[in-house]
Amino acid sequence: MIDNWIDEVRYMTRYVTDGVCTLTLHPEVIGRGQRMLGLERFIAEARGLGVEFARHDAVARAYREGRRYGSDA
Repeated sequence: MIDNWIDEVRYMTRYVTDGVCTLTLHPEVIGRGQRMLGLERFIAEARGLGVEFARHDAVARAYREGRRYGSDA
């Protein structure tokens, strides 16, 4: 699961300019020990790819203010 998420981000950083990748994490599932470790690994690897993390409301606000996300590279 974590490897799939990382591959999604790798693809986006290669082929999409200013892309947005959305993950949905349900607390009753992600809150287990091994999954929390996987989430930590995902965050570290995504940061290593230069990914910026933002809440959905901030992304939506920036879009309404004129930022265009997801241009093909």
